[in-house]
Amino acid sequence: MDLLQNLFIIGEFSLIHKIVLTTAIVLFFAVLIFWVTLILNCVIGNAIIDNLDKKRDRFEDMIVRVNDIKDIPEIPKKDIPIFTGVIIKYKELIQDHDLVKQIFTKSNVLDYYHKMTKSISWKSRVRAVRVLGEIGYADFFVWIKPLVHDRSAFVRDEALLALSKLASSASDKYVMDHINSNYDANIRWIDLILQNIARKESLVFLPYLSTSNLALKHKMLDTIRYMHLIEYLPRVMLLSGQPGNDEETEIKCIFIMALFPAAETKKFLMDKLNSSVLSSAELRKVIAMTLYKIDIKLNQPQLGSGA
Repeated sequence: MDLLQNLFIIGEFSLIHKIVLTTAIVLFFAVLIFWVTLILNCVIGNAIIDNLDKKRDRFEDMIVRVNDIKDIPEIPKKDIPIFTGVIIKYKELIQDHDLVKQIFTKSNVLDYYHKMTKSISWKSRVRAVRVLGEIGYADFFVWIKPLVHDRSAFVRDEALLALSKLASSASDKYVMDHINSNYDANIRWIDLILQNIARKESLVFLPYLSTSNLALKHKMLDTIRYMHLIEYLPRVMLLSGQPGNDEETEIKCIFIMALFPAAETKKFLMDKLNSSVLSSAELRKVIAMTLYKIDIKLNQPQLGSGA
């Protein structure tokens, strides 16, 4: 009876009152649905995360205790990404590298990601090359190489980065040749790619320092400077003496020389400063500052020398 009376009363409300009341009711139910949905998402999400953590813990315990390939059971396809992450995390703890490779093979990890490199989804192809690059076997070169020419720029960049991580000199040479002939300033990982290659093979940049590709030359000089690769010093000094160099190349070479103060470096820069060919005021300023820094380092007392 009270409800009917209330409905009659509402029916007597003005149009504005009805609009306000209707809006309030709609907002109330919208907020109620939002909070119910949020609570359900939290509950379901926590359950999923808890399940993933349990699987990860189980796989970690399995990998830490593994002594033989027979200890590895068949891994369900949906659990392969979790299992792969665990192996990559703990592979350095397993001294037997052949055993690690057998684990990757028996658990179908390699086959799983090899097939994923041919997926129609560019996101799947990106995930595949990332994982293969982290695993880093030289065999993956033939799997990843086609993706360097993928239609997706993201896949191309990730493929070059993955190739730079492989334990393969052929892969390193391919990456350097590709970058030299197809250099793109939009390659996202160019600095990291060059650093990965330089860490594996000494003097890998030597054949490419004479390239006409100035952007790549500057990136290689930046890498040599950043990583303090002293073995490149004679080649950098030779490069600095070449006629027709652009000013940025000259400055980067001088910055590299500044990292390794020696009488020979000082003499080279003094001769360069006194050269009549040197016309740039900016270049003269950089050389003068470098000579000043080299003098300070050369005149510093060596540790262990008697006073």
